[in-house]
Amino acid sequence: MAAAVEQVREGLPARQVEACRRVHEEGCSLDKVAARLGCTEMAARLCAPPARASIRRQLGEAWGVAG
Repeated sequence: MAAAVEQVREGLPARQVEACRRVHEEGCSLDKVAARLGCTEMAARLCAPPARASIRRQLGEAWGVAG
């Protein structure tokens, strides 16, 4: 499964992947993510969810699972 997630991540913008990884895997706060990405907290907030949603959607499609 980890390999499948990595493959999907390769097609996403680097900023979204970084934000998603830091928020969802490392448990970083959005202010820390923003500082790391060099953006505002709002911009960081807008990066992580689309990446996670895209990963879930693409994996679901690949495995034949709806939504």
